[in-house]
Amino acid sequence: MAEVLAATYPDVFAAVGVHSGLPYRSAVDVPSAFAAMKGTAAVEPAPPAAGDRRCRKIIIHGLADGTVHPANGERILDQAERGQARLKRIDLDSKAGGGRVRRTVLEDDEGRAAVERWQVEGGGHAWFGGDSRGSFTQTAGLDASRVMVRFFLQR
Repeated sequence: MAEVLAATYPDVFAAVGVHSGLPYRSAVDVPSAFAAMKGTAAVEPAPPAAGDRRCRKIIIHGLADGTVHPANGERILDQAERGQARLKRIDLDSKAGGGRVRRTVLEDDEGRAAVERWQVEGGGHAWFGGDSRGSFTQTAGLDASRVMVRFFLQR
C-alpha cells in the first residue's frame, strides 16, 4: 500500500517505506497478485508525478523471501529510477547484525537519497530486526525500523 500511496499522492507523502512489497500497478486482480508475488508479473511504468513532487522511498527485501519474490524490490527501484532523471546510483555491500546486506542509493542533484533499496542476504518474508518472540520477524541482519527512521529523518 505504501508504494500505491507514493505513486498516486506524491504531493501528500514526503517518503514511504516498502518492506517486502509489490511495485505499483503490478496487480489488478487475484491471479495477477499471485503472479506479482512470484515475481513473474508484467509491471506497468509508474505514472508521472504531479508537478516536480516525488515521494522519497526506502525499499527493504529479503533475498530468500519465498512469499514475495525479491525481484519486486528491484522492480520498485527500477520504476523510481525510470521516473526520475539525473539520479546518481551508488551500490554498497556491507554487514549488518551479523548478516550481509546490499544497499543501492539513488541520490538527487543535492546528494540526498531519493530512493534507497536494501537487500538482506538470507532474509525471508519477515520484518528485519523484530523481536524473535513475535510472528513474521527475523532478528539476524538489518534492523528495518532503524534504517527506515534514519531515512525518513533525512532532509
